[in-house]
Amino acid sequence: MLTVASYMKVIPPGNSNPEKPALLKNYVEGVNKVGDKGVIVNTLHPMDTDVAVIQGFVHANSKQTPHLKLRRMIYENQMRRGKKTVIVDSNLFLAYDKNNSKTYLRYSFDGIFANTGEYCNAPEHVDPAR
Repeated sequence: MLTVASYMKVIPPGNSNPEKPALLKNYVEGVNKVGDKGVIVNTLHPMDTDVAVIQGFVHANSKQTPHLKLRRMIYENQMRRGKKTVIVDSNLFLAYDKNNSKTYLRYSFDGIFANTGEYCNAPEHVDPAR
């Protein structure tokens, strides 16, 4: 059984977008429905789980705000332990198509860039008719 934690405190304070907390809650709901153990975490402390789910990413030059520090702590804790982090990030094409900014999100393992994140998009995993 996999253990999965979704972290609510990685969402910026003052967030008015209901989709951000919903995606974290929905992820855990799906985990629990398939028989694994998913929990919602409402603290600023990472848990030792098989998978951590965060909304947004943190970069080397990110500000030192509590939600960004938590993202970094979660990510580093998972990497140090050889575990996975699912990162849900904004639409890659947001700058080019503001009308569809909420329609598409990026889900990746362990990074958000093409050379750091795993998007499960290797040719053997992608349906060319899609």
